[in-house]
Amino acid sequence: MKDLKQFIKTSIREFLNENTQHNDIGSVFQYFMNKNLNYELQENLENSYDELKSLISGDKIIAYRVLNVNDVKDIDINNIGIHFTTDKQNTTSDDFLEKIGVIDFEGNYDYEKFFVITVETNVNNVDWYKTFDNRINYYGEDEINFINSNQLKIINIEEIEL
Repeated sequence: MKDLKQFIKTSIREFLNENTQHNDIGSVFQYFMNKNLNYELQENLENSYDELKSLISGDKIIAYRVLNVNDVKDIDINNIGIHFTTDKQNTTSDDFLEKIGVIDFEGNYDYEKFFVITVETNVNNVDWYKTFDNRINYYGEDEINFINSNQLKIINIEEIEL
């Protein structure tokens, strides 16, 4: 029985070490590079890696999210989500807004006002696995995923016209 307990304890420790120490951009990039990706997906991965590396300043990264609400007071700043884009131009692009369901294919929308939230966070708050997975499979959306929305520092909220 003692051997079984030790085995379980060791297995859990090894699992936790393997799955918690590698959420940095370089390790996750290598993880995906070691997958058998086709040429297009590998090119998406490499381009995304280069872009994301260029957006890191020290240990911080900035991202944007478009919100469609009737008034700025309707924005719940304590729950702004974890799915953002790293390209601010996406927040006013009809193609992008249609892809994420903000507007329909004819450019119609159900809200009066649109706001762009600009946030900053530590790179350790980026879920690099989900970010790379989304960027590989949905290239052009420039999505970045965060682990904890409570660690996002709101830099700016601005109303935009569509």
